[in-house]
Amino acid sequence: MGNNGIQINGIMYPTDINTQEPPILQRNLRKMREYNTEYCVMEVTSQGLDMKRVMGCNFRTAIFTNLTQDHIDYHGTMEQYRNTKGLLFSRLGNTFKSKDEKYAVLMQMTQVLNIFVNYQQWRLLLTESTMKLMFLQKISP
Repeated sequence: MGNNGIQINGIMYPTDINTQEPPILQRNLRKMREYNTEYCVMEVTSQGLDMKRVMGCNFRTAIFTNLTQDHIDYHGTMEQYRNTKGLLFSRLGNTFKSKDEKYAVLMQMTQVLNIFVNYQQWRLLLTESTMKLMFLQKISP
């Protein structure tokens, strides 16, 4: 689900924006559920987060891909842009249930790690230096 379209039950549907408006997003998630889709990979933009397009979505995994100056025109400052991206990790929830483990995947950038880990409590699972990713799992308080 994202910029390249939405695939549901093997059929690709075009999209006009990366992170859909809530009624359309929820309708597509419901369609996926009707087809017994096991998971959804969704592109969630900083603008989509800021506009609350994914409110109510229960994410199991959040992946941080980059923090560049691409969207300063929208967010105003790098700090606001960074904080808005951090909202994705807050969507991983505030409770820990062993049957509902939550994961974060972050690029191995010190400033990013120090900022986003503070949103929740996390445990480092794996560092793959060649891929420059950090895999983190939420731990109980």
